[in-house]
Amino acid sequence: MQIHIGAAGKLREPFWIAACDEYRKRLGRFCRLSEREVNDTEDPPVPSGFFSVALCIEGETLSSEDFAGLVRDWQTGGVSRVAFLLGGSDGLSEAGKQQAGLRLSLSRMTWPHHMARAMLLEQIYRAFMILDGGKYHK
Repeated sequence: MQIHIGAAGKLREPFWIAACDEYRKRLGRFCRLSEREVNDTEDPPVPSGFFSVALCIEGETLSSEDFAGLVRDWQTGGVSRVAFLLGGSDGLSEAGKQQAGLRLSLSRMTWPHHMARAMLLEQIYRAFMILDGGKYHK
């Protein structure tokens, strides 16, 4: 499976970089991961041929198990390329959300967009671990 993260804003703080790097490394055994950062005020583009998921507060909220089930459904349903789109400080524009095949919320709470990127990478890793039967998820 190929996973793409399109994110508004560049990671600058060492602790966000380290957190994201850790999950990038862990995800290497499960998928091919690509990322693209754009200006904080832009919506990240969706790569051609990818199913897109807009992360936004009004999106669907899933448990980790349900998210893993969604990943499994993508895999068994022939969706092999998924792009997750994260907006900047002001979130994605309405046009950016409308182009997505799914709107997903990490929480009803508001999080800094750099933290949301680390949380997203962790949840993608957790989903693959659940599907693999690993002990990471308790």
